[in-house]
Amino acid sequence: MNAKRRMLGPFSVLADDVKLAGFFCGVCKEPVRVAKQHAPTLAARACLFGCGCDVGVVVWEDQSAINRQNWSRVMKQARKANAELIIFNTGETTPPGFGGVN
Repeated sequence: MNAKRRMLGPFSVLADDVKLAGFFCGVCKEPVRVAKQHAPTLAARACLFGCGCDVGVVVWEDQSAINRQNWSRVMKQARKANAELIIFNTGETTPPGFGGVN
């Protein structure tokens, strides 16, 4: 059985994993959605945010790098730079051996 998928930025995630983030994008006017993915060996989940701007934004669940106040500014900067993915790590070191979330 094929599971339905949805694009969040450059990633295809299961539609059942996608929830509304609770705010709209000021650029494309679509709702911002989030999928929270567990990363093996890490305590916090990776949160992948996306809207109709086709840019993905990743933050760790225990950090508050993205919200309704700064979303539009982040999307405008990402579009200007032709970025498909932005990862916020708030200055913390990435654990050794971390290679991303599949």
